[in-house]
Amino acid sequence: MAEWTEEERLKIWNKADIEGSLDPAVWRKDQYGALIRWEMYGLKRVRESAGWVIDQEKPANGAGDIINRAKAVQWFNFENSRDGKAFGQVYAKRKD
Repeated sequence: MAEWTEEERLKIWNKADIEGSLDPAVWRKDQYGALIRWEMYGLKRVRESAGWVIDQEKPANGAGDIINRAKAVQWFNFENSRDGKAFGQVYAKRKD
């Protein structure tokens, strides 16, 4: 996992989708529809965990702004994307 500053993580977090009436400072949704929780950055637990990591798209020409290429992804979705497995929506359980 790359070392990201809190400022960089926040910029990447703010690019993730807002989920309904949930507090966007706490909850977001990754591109596959899984809920992620801000303070669970880097945590990998059970499949339903709201833990998340940062993934980076590879630019076609090898260049580009690293923040613009980065996205917040629920950890299980991230792991499965690396294995080439099909995605299903993974919904984290809320703990409010």
